[in-house]
Amino acid sequence: MATLLGVRPSDEEYNELHAVLFYLLTAFVVAHEYTHHVHGHVSMPSAETVFPNEILDTGCNGNMKLQIEEIAADGYSIYHVLANFIDGPGRSWLTLLKLDAKQASVQDEVLFALVVVAVGAYLFVRPAPDLNDIYELTHPPQAARMNFLMHEAIGWCRQNRPELEAWMKRRFQNLMSAVAEATLGVSGAHVWEDQTAFFKSEEGAKYISSLSEHHCIQAVVMRPLGVKREATSAQHNDLNVRSFVRMSI
Repeated sequence: MATLLGVRPSDEEYNELHAVLFYLLTAFVVAHEYTHHVHGHVSMPSAETVFPNEILDTGCNGNMKLQIEEIAADGYSIYHVLANFIDGPGRSWLTLLKLDAKQASVQDEVLFALVVVAVGAYLFVRPAPDLNDIYELTHPPQAARMNFLMHEAIGWCRQNRPELEAWMKRRFQNLMSAVAEATLGVSGAHVWEDQTAFFKSEEGAKYISSLSEHHCIQAVVMRPLGVKREATSAQHNDLNVRSFVRMSI
């Protein structure tokens, strides 16, 4: 993984790469959960209220509304993580990774790849869902969730680092396959492959279309402050989400 990312961490059991990935994972999760609170994705407390465990929960008692809230929170979160990590104070992690002397464009590529790996690994820690009950999940399957998340990431790149879009599209599949295997073992890559194959099917494409149409409506309302829409809702669906889905799966 370190070679794929272009970094050379020390031989310590917990090294610089682990520290950076943990930082990114924490930043993403905190921003994601913060978004749920900001946008009212919460339920009133009651005697039956329990603290959810997203790692162990199979997520099979949900609906499309909950799934849309999740991808909306993902998109809001990834935008702020990229802004901090590539274009903000988080860039100081380059010193720990000994990448200070690299060209700025190379640094940006490494930082972007680190974000994708950290978030992708977190998603793969969740149990792989049963795709036969896809509309009843609390969270979209990993491949679908990553595609919507990456749409927002590419949107950030277009506004701030346009050259990163083409660079990531050439490497996304290799990164995600490596992440799946590193997280779940040798068989992990099959989870990613099975899900992406499903989304190429007629049933999978219908699900993605339904999710994207509803997500577009929320995205207009929930866009981070200061972010301009690149297209109308219909254009968003036809040009952006679907084009990235075809690229990545």
